[in-house]
Amino acid sequence: TVVRFENGEGSGTILQGFEIRNGNAEKGGGIYIDGASPTLANLIVRDNRVSTNCFYYPPEGGGMYAVDSSSVLWRVRFRENRSSGGHVDGCGMAGAVRLASSSLLAVGLEAHANLAWGDTGGLYLEDSSLVVDQLLVTSNTGRNYMTGDGRGCGIHPGSSSARATPGVLPAHRDAPMGCGVDSGPV
Repeated sequence: TVVRFENGEGSGTILQGFEIRNGNAEKGGGIYIDGASPTLANLIVRDNRVSTNCFYYPPEGGGMYAVDSSSVLWRVRFRENRSSGGHVDGCGMAGAVRLASSSLLAVGLEAHANLAWGDTGGLYLEDSSLVVDQLLVTSNTGRNYMTGDGRGCGIHPGSSSARATPGVLPAHRDAPMGCGVDSGPV
């Protein structure tokens, strides 16, 4: 992971004006947040990777992983991040952003050309809340290499709430179902 927030950092902790790239981890290749709520502004998060052997848990959040967080993002772009299963492609979750038990408030959020060899190339939410103004989700791929199907290459809200105004969720490549939004309203 390139940047970690895991010591209770609050909204007064600001990371601004950087390109975060070439991270490699099991969770949160570019940014890892656990029990913290930083403000992230004017960032490009690109070319990060998450990978595990998938025996105990999947790789999650190529660009960013957040758990138990209430973070704010302002003009953050997630591009060309990847989540894959190492020996077992098909178990990766969230090429761009993975939220678990978190809330995220974002303005100007972009997820473009991210890939998950498993589930959801864009944003994958679980027990979380996402509110976005100015959302752009394009050309992400959610693809299970083993079965050939994919889902939620744009946003997979799961057991979460997601609201985007205005939002752009055009067609995505290489995933037959759930492209745009899978299993829930946005």
